[in-house]
Amino acid sequence: MLFDVPEPSDDAGSRQRATAFQRTVVEDTIRPAIEAVYDADSALGILPKHENGEIDWVEALRDGTIKPRKTLPGGPDPGYVDGFGFDFLLPGPDKMFDALFPHSSHVTVLACNTCHPDIVPYRNTPISMEEVNNGESCGVCHGKVAFSVGACGRCHLGMPPGEFTASLEPDIVFTRVGAEDQPTAGAFPPAQFAHWVHRIRYRCSACHPATFAMRAGTDTLTMAAMGNGEQCGACHDGTAAFPLTECNACHPPASSAQVP
Repeated sequence: MLFDVPEPSDDAGSRQRATAFQRTVVEDTIRPAIEAVYDADSALGILPKHENGEIDWVEALRDGTIKPRKTLPGGPDPGYVDGFGFDFLLPGPDKMFDALFPHSSHVTVLACNTCHPDIVPYRNTPISMEEVNNGESCGVCHGKVAFSVGACGRCHLGMPPGEFTASLEPDIVFTRVGAEDQPTAGAFPPAQFAHWVHRIRYRCSACHPATFAMRAGTDTLTMAAMGNGEQCGACHDGTAAFPLTECNACHPPASSAQVP
C-alpha cells in the first residue's frame, strides 16, 4: 500500500495526550503574537536581530517574542536546569581566538542530555573549527538552526561580529526511503518540515533527543509510527496540532518544494 495513513483512533494514548493538551491550554492561555504567524517573511519582521544582522533567538526568549513550551503534550519534563550559569572561555592559540561558551544561554532551550554526552562529552573536550565546519560538535546546530559558523564574533569575543542577513532557512525536504521500489511514489510530493514554526512553540529539548535525534538524517519517519502517537504523531493528533489526515499541510504540491 503506497499511502499508509492510519485510521483515526480513540485509544487511551490519544485520550491521554488530549487531556494533557487541554490542561496545558488552561495553564498557559496567553501566547505571543508570533505563534499566529506561518509566513517566514512575516516572522522575520517580528523576531529581534543581533547586531550582525542574524536572528537573535536568545533575545527573542528574553523579551517575550517567543515563549516556547518545555514539553510536548503529555510528555515528560526533560530535566531543565534553568539559571545554570557555568559560562566559560575555551582558550585559543591567542586571546583573539578565545571562545566564550555561555551555558546560561543554551539551557534556555536545551536540557543537559540534548548535547551531553552524545554531541559533546561533559568535560575537557577539545573543539576544533574543522569539526564545527564539518557539522560536528557545535556545528550540529550552528550554521543550521543557530547562528552561522562564520559569525566569528559571536563566540570569539576578540573578533568582529560580521555582517549577515537574517534567515529562517529553507524548509527541510525529506527523502523518501524506498521510493525507487514504488513506481507511483513520485506522484506523491515529499514531506516538508518548517523548523522555525516549531521552535517558536517548543524548546529544542521538547523533541530532541527523546523524540528525534539531534543529527539530521538519523530518523526514519513512518505514517504508521505517527499514527501510534510517536514521532510527529506526538502532537499531530488533531488536538495539539492538525491531524495526520491533513496531507497537504506536510506534503505540499511539488511546485512549492524548496530543497535546501
